[in-house]
Amino acid sequence: MIKDLEQELAEKLSNEMAKEIDWELMVAMMISVGWIKVSIPNSWSDMTSSFSREIKEWCRDNVKGHYNNRGRMWVFEKAEDAEWFMLRWL
Repeated sequence: MIKDLEQELAEKLSNEMAKEIDWELMVAMMISVGWIKVSIPNSWSDMTSSFSREIKEWCRDNVKGHYNNRGRMWVFEKAEDAEWFMLRWL
């Protein structure tokens, strides 16, 4: 029973690490073709799900180009979208 739990936790951790590595590689490739990376400071300790949802809603309503995010890191296809994002949220 404990072995199963340990294995399940190890698999979850491994999968999360793989997702994080994949994200970092994808962001590096996007930046290399001109995308803009914007990180929300770690000092923002109040990144609640409702606040995160508010940011995502703002992006859906205001961003003209493509964008993506994972946690506090955002990437924007268009520089002006990144600029507006920074003016609004940073």
